Amino acid sequence: MHSSYLRFPADVPSAGRRVVLCLRVRRFFCAEASCGRRTFVEQLPGLTWRYSRWTERLRSMLAAVGLALAGGAVPDGERLRGCRQPQYRAAAGRLAA
Repeated sequence: MHSSYLRFPADVPSAGRRVVLCLRVRRFFCAEASCGRRTFVEQLPGLTWRYSRWTERLRSMLAAVGLALAGGAVPDGERLRGCRQPQYRAAAGRLAA
């Protein structure tokens, strides 16, 4: 093991309240000389993707909302199952495209 660091991916709100995840992920060395990557980070299948700031649950929910709205703009008054953050509303449209 090389080191570890914290990740804070956004997740689906619960009962209208923001959920904060704090994940400690490990970074490993690659001992293989032919490997192009010197280090790599463990992934948590079903929870996060590489470089993602959202959990898979949140990404799936936003994509579904974006598809339901046919990629149109989300009205300002619309709350995506408790998601009050404007970046989630904008992301729903981007994920649907």
